[in-house]
Amino acid sequence: MANSSVLGHPLFRNLKKLKRIEEKDRISELSDELLSNIVARLTLKEAIATSILSKRWTNVWVSYPFLDFGFLQINYYPEVLVHRVNNVLEKFDGGKLDKFRIVHPMSERFKSHIDEWIAFATRNRVSELELNFGSWRRHEGFNNYYVPLHVFAREDMMISNRSSPNVRSFVSLTDLRLTAVNLSDPSI
Repeated sequence: MANSSVLGHPLFRNLKKLKRIEEKDRISELSDELLSNIVARLTLKEAIATSILSKRWTNVWVSYPFLDFGFLQINYYPEVLVHRVNNVLEKFDGGKLDKFRIVHPMSERFKSHIDEWIAFATRNRVSELELNFGSWRRHEGFNNYYVPLHVFAREDMMISNRSSPNVRSFVSLTDLRLTAVNLSDPSI
């Protein structure tokens, strides 16, 4: 008898109702814009991890504006880094990039991939671009990556200065950091 009076008590009924509310996924009901805003406050690694939360979250991170690959372990083989970066870039939805950063030892051997990464960043109007390919002990046959300067001269990246027509500046690039990267052509 006492048991039935406890179960019928208003506090107990409210507790059961509260439990049903907690089980419902209310965050996934938010708009795409709000979900993207939430994900933008996470690291790239955390943003990608949100894709396993539910079907609704699977592609929320693909518009993530901070592609910072500095979290990848330095002891990865460069081939692993190339594979992971390429997978992320394939899924990116083409929005504006605030930051594109790779910090990992790389060499001229991966030129075609690195060239494509730079082209990707410039196509997506990157504001901050950092390529840090240092941290390996140099050995014979190891050659730094050479940036093809033409990627920074793309018409869609540059604007002419009205007061000095011969001076051009970047539309969106505000911060360029290059470490263990050469800026001249090795064949010259």
